[in-house]
Amino acid sequence: MFERALMAALDHIEDDAWLSEKLARLGAQHAAYGVTPEMYEWFGEALVAALSEVSAADWTEAHRDAWTRAYRVIAARMRAGERAPARVAPVA
Repeated sequence: MFERALMAALDHIEDDAWLSEKLARLGAQHAAYGVTPEMYEWFGEALVAALSEVSAADWTEAHRDAWTRAYRVIAARMRAGERAPARVAPVA
């Protein structure tokens, strides 16, 4: 699920209206699950570190900068939804 959401966000990274609509809703769901603002920072650092590790010798500072910028955009749009009511399906 994470991979699909990340790829969709990256496909629309320059479409602020799409990002705001879709990611705010996702952020509201994450807030309902108990995700805190600090967790976004931790996750971003872990994501970039994991990408660096799997890319090995192909990884550059340009990659790090691009992924860091993209993640910050995604996280900011998600955090914008923190105060919105989440539409979370009940767990059966």
